[in-house]
Amino acid sequence: MPAAPRILDAGCGTGEGASRLAELFPLAHVLGVDIVDPHLELARARYASLAPHLTFEHQSIFELEAADRSFDLTVCRHVLHSIPHADRVIAELARVTRRGGYLHLIPEDYGMLHFQRASLDPLDFWHQVAPSFEKGTGTDLFIGRHAFGILAAMKLEEIKVDYVVVDNAAGPARNFRGDPGSLARRIRRLDRRANANLKRIRRGVLQSDDRQHPRPPRLRCLDGSGR
Repeated sequence: MPAAPRILDAGCGTGEGASRLAELFPLAHVLGVDIVDPHLELARARYASLAPHLTFEHQSIFELEAADRSFDLTVCRHVLHSIPHADRVIAELARVTRRGGYLHLIPEDYGMLHFQRASLDPLDFWHQVAPSFEKGTGTDLFIGRHAFGILAAMKLEEIKVDYVVVDNAAGPARNFRGDPGSLARRIRRLDRRANANLKRIRRGVLQSDDRQHPRPPRLRCLDGSGR
């Protein structure tokens, strides 16, 4: 990564992830994009202290305004499962990532959610309702298992996949449905793992000089589906 990288947070929501990137890379220019204006307004207000090297814009991740190879690091977390045609978005993210840069994804997979069987069986919801939902909306709730194939077909290099397992039985014995903070804690755990990967990138663990070794964007694909 260069000393002052250009970073894109695609589907930034209210800006929490983008703000972490701005703090992690203090010399970077971080751009967060989303299509929900109230979220962008909240992000601008909440993280005004990080301007001007953190900015937020209304843009569709299906058609980004950036030129080809604009960003050293492109991040897209917890978004791909919620949109149709995720393969088109992945291709667009790769387009704006420079050769030798990094594409960091968290594509979720609802088929990797497992719970203890009961009279009201969670299996009926996660493994039967999810396929019906994606059929009706054109989304892919199993994009976590499909992302590697999409990226491999694009001939990206150094594709790496991490699976994160979160075992509720190993933590406090709380009812998942009755504990709204439970999901937030799981997301924070996944984000800590993702941030550790980004810190490794910052330290140059995965760094290469693309001027000497031209190559397509790398991928760091963190699949946070094993909740």
